Amino acid sequence: MLPVFIQFKFAQFNFRKGSLMQEMKSAWIGCMKKLFAALLFGLLVAGTQAQNSGAGIEGIVTDTQNQPLPFVSVVIAESLNGSATGVDGRFVIDDVQPGKHILQIKNLGYKDNEVIVDVIEGKTSEVKIVLQESSVDLQEVVVAGKSKVRQAKEMAYAINSVNVESLHNSNQDLNLVLSKTTGLIVREEGGLGSGFDFAINGLSGNQVKFFVDGIPLVSAGTSLTFNNIPVNLIDRAEVYKGVVPVHLGSDALGGAVNIITKESIRNFIDASYSFGSFNTHRVALNANYYNQSNGLTFNARGFYNYSDNDYKVEVQVVDPESGTYGEPQDLPRFHDAYESRMIQVEGGFRQRNWTDLFLVGATLSDNHNEIQHGVSMDRPYGEVFREDEVLSPFLKYKKDDLFIDGLDVKSYLSYTDGQFLVADTSSRRYNWRGEYQLNNDENIGEASWQKTLFRFNDKTLIGNAGIRYQFKTTQHIDFNYTLSLVNRKGSDPISRYETAFSQPNKLNKSIYGLSYTGKFFNEKLRTTLFAKFYDFHSHMIDVDWSGERTNYSSDYNNTGYGAAVTWFFSETAQLKTSVEKAYRLPEGYEMFGDGLNLLSNPALEPEKSLNANFGINWSYREGIHLLETEANLFYRDAKDFIRNQAEGATSRYVNQRDVLSSGVEAQIRYTWMRNYFISINGTFQNILNNTEFEGQRKSNVYLDRIPNIPYLFGNLALGAEFFSVLCDHDRISGQLNSRFVEEYFLKWPSQGDPERKYVIPRQISHNAEMTYSLHDGKYNVAFEVRNLLDGKLYDHFRLQKPGRSFYVKLRCYISK
Repeated sequence: MLPVFIQFKFAQFNFRKGSLMQEMKSAWIGCMKKLFAALLFGLLVAGTQAQNSGAGIEGIVTDTQNQPLPFVSVVIAESLNGSATGVDGRFVIDDVQPGKHILQIKNLGYKDNEVIVDVIEGKTSEVKIVLQESSVDLQEVVVAGKSKVRQAKEMAYAINSVNVESLHNSNQDLNLVLSKTTGLIVREEGGLGSGFDFAINGLSGNQVKFFVDGIPLVSAGTSLTFNNIPVNLIDRAEVYKGVVPVHLGSDALGGAVNIITKESIRNFIDASYSFGSFNTHRVALNANYYNQSNGLTFNARGFYNYSDNDYKVEVQVVDPESGTYGEPQDLPRFHDAYESRMIQVEGGFRQRNWTDLFLVGATLSDNHNEIQHGVSMDRPYGEVFREDEVLSPFLKYKKDDLFIDGLDVKSYLSYTDGQFLVADTSSRRYNWRGEYQLNNDENIGEASWQKTLFRFNDKTLIGNAGIRYQFKTTQHIDFNYTLSLVNRKGSDPISRYETAFSQPNKLNKSIYGLSYTGKFFNEKLRTTLFAKFYDFHSHMIDVDWSGERTNYSSDYNNTGYGAAVTWFFSETAQLKTSVEKAYRLPEGYEMFGDGLNLLSNPALEPEKSLNANFGINWSYREGIHLLETEANLFYRDAKDFIRNQAEGATSRYVNQRDVLSSGVEAQIRYTWMRNYFISINGTFQNILNNTEFEGQRKSNVYLDRIPNIPYLFGNLALGAEFFSVLCDHDRISGQLNSRFVEEYFLKWPSQGDPERKYVIPRQISHNAEMTYSLHDGKYNVAFEVRNLLDGKLYDHFRLQKPGRSFYVKLRCYISK
C-alpha cells in the first residue's frame, strides 16, 4: 500500500500548471532511510520489561433491526473502564486485563444488556451486541460509560471538546468546525489556504497554541494549518480556554487547541475526494495496519488541496492613464491560486511488554500560495507568491506502569527543516482587470520597495518528556518538560541590500511544568494545582534598508502558577473554576517577520496575563428529550499584550502595555429522539485598552475597546439524522448552520467621527449540508452549500470572502 500512497503524493496533478518540486523526492527517500535505521536501532536497544497485557475489546452495538446504535455506553463492570459507540455503532476498549469480563451495555430507550467476553492476552476480542427497545421509564436509565469527549468536558479546566468523528463525511475544514464553538472565532482573509486569525475569548495569534496529538504544530509554514487539514484525519478536538494543563508543555496565554488524530488498533483505509466551486479539489487518505500477534503497526496519512480561489469581489479599478478609481464592480480574483500537500508515514510497535507505543516517522508537506493583495484589496498583485517546503522526522514513545505500577511516561522528539520562499520579482503594476503597467523603476516590486526572491530556512528542534505518577487511585502528580530551539537563516540573490537573516537568528525556549491532581468526596471534588517555569533566549541581527546591522539579544525567566477546581453536584450538574498566572514567549515569526508584508520587531517582549474562568454545565433528560446547557465567565488581564499593527501596506507585531478582557459565553442544545437537534451559542467579550499613561501623558484611548476584534458573535445549528431510509444500513443527515458577528471598528472607537469611521460590517452567514451513507458508513457522499444567501462577507476590513459556493465529497471507509 505504501508505494501506492507515495505515488499519490508525487503524482502530477493537472489542476495547476507547473512542476511539483521533484527535488522533494530525494529528500523523502533520504529521510526514509534514516527513519528505518532509527527504527532498527530502537528495536535493538528496547528492553524495558514492564508488564502490559496488550489486550482489548472491540465490537458493534445494533438494534433488533441490525441498525447501528450511536452513543451507547459500554463499560466493563468490575473496572468501569469503558467507551461509547460512535456514529457507526462501533466501540473500542483498550488495555483490558486477560480473563473473563462482564460488559454492561446501556442506552436511552433500550433494555440494559450484559455480555461475558473472554479476553486473551495480546489479542483483541470482538463482540456484537444487540439491544432491545425498552418500555420502562426512560428517565431511570443511568449511563455509566463515558466517551472521550464527555470525559474531557468533565475536566476542571474551561474546555470545549468537539467530536469530529461524526463530521468525517463533511466538506468542512477544521477552522469551520471549531468556529461554531462558544468563545471562539476564526477570521479568514479569503478562500482555501488564505491567512486566518484564530481567537479564544479575545486572545488570538500566537497567544493560542496549536497541537496535534499533544505535539506543537510549529514551523510547518502554511502547508499544514487548521484550514487545510481534512476532518476525516481527526477524531476529536480539545479547546482549552485561558488555562492550559501542564501536559501540553505550552506557553499559551489565551488557550490551546489539541487535535487528536484517529488512532486505532484496527486495520482500515479511509479515503475521500471532494470538489466544488472555484476549481477546488481536495483529496485525503488515512490508512492503518496493526498486527495483534507481534504489535507491529504502520500508519500513512496525507492530503492534497487545490483551488483557484477566483471568486468575484466588489472592487474599484484604477485607470492606468489618470490613476483615478472607477465605480465599484464585481470582478474575479485573478492571482489567488493555492496548492498544498502533506504525507505522513510512521511505523513501530503497540501494546508490547516494553512499550505501549513506539513510533518513528516523518511528515513531508509543501504549498504554493499566490498572493492577490496585501492587508487591503486596494492594490492587487499579479505575480507575488509564497512557497513552503517542510520535512519533519519524529519519534514517539509511551509506556504506562514503567518499572513500577502507577508510573507513566510519554515523550516525543521532532526535528523540522523548513524552506520558505517569498517571491516579488515583477516590475508590473496590476489593476483588478489583470491589466498592468511597468514601473518606472525596474528595481521596485509589486508588494515592496525593492524586488525580492527571499528564501529563509527554519531549523527547529522540539523535545518533550512527560511523567505521571499515580500514588493513589484518586491522586497523581505530573511533570513535563518542553524544549524548543529555532534557528533561522535567509538569503536573497536579487536584493540590492544586505538580506535579513543573512546571519543566523536564534530563539531558544524551555518550559517546565509540575502539577498535582486529586479527587475527593467520592470524586465529586476534583482539584489540580500547577506551576510552570519559562526560560527564553533569543539573538537577532536586524538589517534596515540602508544595510546597517543592529544586534539584539533577549533573556527572560518567568514563573507561572495556577489551579483548576470542579465540583459535581449530581451526575448532570457541574461547577468549575480555574485561574492561572500565565506567560507567553514571543515566536520567531513575530520577532523576525517574514521578509515581505510582516516587519521585524526585535524589541518584542513576552506577554503575561492573569486568566480566570468560572463555569457551569447542566443537563436534563426527560423521556425522549435531552437538554444540555453550559455557561462560562472569563477574565483576562494581559500585560505587554502582543498584537499585529498595520503600517501602510505592511504590519508588525507590537506590545500593547495593558489589555483587559472579560466576557460571558453560553450554549444550549436540545435533542429529541436522537434524530433531531437544535443548538445555539453566543459570546460577548469586552476587550479594553487598560494602559492609562503613555510615557508622561495620559493615553487618549484609555479604556477604549481594542480595535479590529469582534466583541459579539454567535452560532445557530439545526440538524436531523435518519437510519434505514432508502435501504437497510443507510443513513441520511442534514444540517443548517448560521453565524452572526456584530459590526466592529477598524480603528480606536473614541477617535474620529463615528458616522465616518471604518467598520467591519455586521455579518450573518448560512451554510447547509446533507450527507448520505451506505453499508454502515462504508460509502458516503456529502453535498454542501456555503454562504447560502450569497451575501458579501468580511472577516477583515475590506477583505471580501467567497460568495455562494457548492461542494461535493465522496468518502470510502473500509475497516477490518
